[in-house]
Amino acid sequence: MGMISASLEENVTCLDRRLAVGKSFDIVSRPLVIAGRKSRFYVVDGMCKDELLHKLLEFFLGLKEKELPKEPVEMARRFMPTVEMELENDVQKIEKNLLSGVFCLLIDGYDQCILIDARTYPARSFEEPEKDKALRGAKDCFVETVVFNTAMIRRRIRSSDLRMEMYTIGESSRTDVVISYMDSRVNRPLLDKVR
Repeated sequence: MGMISASLEENVTCLDRRLAVGKSFDIVSRPLVIAGRKSRFYVVDGMCKDELLHKLLEFFLGLKEKELPKEPVEMARRFMPTVEMELENDVQKIEKNLLSGVFCLLIDGYDQCILIDARTYPARSFEEPEKDKALRGAKDCFVETVVFNTAMIRRRIRSSDLRMEMYTIGESSRTDVVISYMDSRVNRPLLDKVR
């Protein structure tokens, strides 16, 4: 499937499969009801401004049935004139935008996806470690929060082949641990051993 259809169910099936929803903890897919219509939003955890996301969801959930325009273009023109947004019906472009941190909203009956740029980056900037200086390549380093770290990896590797599996280990510490790998390239026996 290369283009978004007016059927939310078809779109969700396609995107969930392409994005491996349920396999990677950081790809968030949630159902909503907007103005009486089934809807679904997608976002990468850690790459979207929380306050803006909450305000957008509050706004969408507050829409009445009679207020919802018949066409997505009208929705964009009437309700989102100041937000950085665009409409897209190409599944590959939607996937690329989502993996870049863009909030994606599908509404049943709309044959276009609403893409809202609500990207953010971790509060503390990434700095090159004092030890282990690199002469070439990226100067990023991890921070204390696992979600920010996985978001940083997603920023560098914008592929739906990237998997992020979260586990909690330790009976007392209950530490969050993420196994990150490329699904098409991973050594399966080694992955099973790490798990």
